[in-house]
Amino acid sequence: YYKFNRLGFAGYRALRDNQFSNAKHLRDALKSFNCEDGRPYFMMLDDGDTKCLPVVAAMLNPELALPFDDIDLQHQMQQYHWYV
Repeated sequence: YYKFNRLGFAGYRALRDNQFSNAKHLRDALKSFNCEDGRPYFMMLDDGDTKCLPVVAAMLNPELALPFDDIDLQHQMQQYHWYV
């Protein structure tokens, strides 16, 4: 409510559109990571670009039997100040 009052309708819409754009960019980047055999590294858990929430939810593909899991990836990302 505060941001809506401060930014106005057009400003809040621009902020929301930017958030959706960033989420789409991140989702598309995660979808593009594939193994040599073409299987994706990530399984997308969110509904995609439904204009509901600017959220990206993904997990490592369990079919790949990678030597690390989601928690290991999260710890590596935290070292670079990404909080997931």
